[in-house]
Amino acid sequence: MLQEALSPVAKLQTIDFVKLAYRDAEEVSRMVQIATDDGFFYLDLRGWKDGQLISSLNACNGIVEEWFKKPNEEKAKTVTLSDAHGYKPVGQQSGVKEGQRDGYESLRLSRDAQLSRDPLPEVVRQSLLTFDDLHFGAHLVTKTILSALADATPNDGKIQSFLNTHLDDKQSRSALYFLHHPPKPPGSQGLGQNIHTDAGTLTLLFTQQPGLQVLSPTTGEWEWVHTREGHGVVNVGDTLRFLSGERFRSALHRVLPLTDEDGAQPYDRYSTAYFLRAADDAIFVGNDGKNTTADEWFLRKFHSFTQDRSVQRLDSVAFGGMEKTLGVKV
Repeated sequence: MLQEALSPVAKLQTIDFVKLAYRDAEEVSRMVQIATDDGFFYLDLRGWKDGQLISSLNACNGIVEEWFKKPNEEKAKTVTLSDAHGYKPVGQQSGVKEGQRDGYESLRLSRDAQLSRDPLPEVVRQSLLTFDDLHFGAHLVTKTILSALADATPNDGKIQSFLNTHLDDKQSRSALYFLHHPPKPPGSQGLGQNIHTDAGTLTLLFTQQPGLQVLSPTTGEWEWVHTREGHGVVNVGDTLRFLSGERFRSALHRVLPLTDEDGAQPYDRYSTAYFLRAADDAIFVGNDGKNTTADEWFLRKFHSFTQDRSVQRLDSVAFGGMEKTLGVKV
């Protein structure tokens, strides 16, 4: 199915990264309003450094797509330190359909490991500079966005400095993820990725095929996000929402790969995401009204992702409390 046939479609606004980097006042103002109202937007990266980040992305995607073809037993030998670094097999988390597990695997590369060079999978070591370009380029992009939001956000003493909680010399769970949804035969269990908000600050997502859906804050409907060449999709995560005193909106979303009339997913679906996360010791007030560190929130969030949705509804950690804010059922 062509993405043009999907309905309803999310009418995300577009931010030009070059304008943002040069602090174009109108572009910054628009982005602040989008983060306040929607929490999701397209980021046009075609004009930045002649599209260098997109070229690095394409090169890394080609390498990792070949790696995903390896036997599961071999991929499982990847050194896995946490949900921010290592290999995640299919089925560890809840899926898009209630009562089922997820349908994707992922290779996760923490920023700390990329900087220290240890531990890194051999597939990354073999093309280290290429992965550096993508990893550190995505980090620069998200930090630039955060800096622009910080400059435009009044600090009344109750809101921590966005940048002071994201110092580059502090340990964090920031990471680059490569995600793969393998084909599924008709009637198979396990599909897509669960309804959630992201735990961190900002997410920069690149996807090659449709499947991403966002929950509209105005209609309460699930809307399809079209792919755009040379563009990323940026969304606000829980940490930025909490640090901003809930001014900015963390967006509920899910992944629902397209299936044919027999319910089969006859293709491989790939996406790549960089997750900017606050320093592990950053403190903010979570959705339960209690102080938590960024690291504690990350651990609670990913533990919740492993549980069935009936359990997730009890404390709303997986959803960041956004379903209550929006008054919708999940």
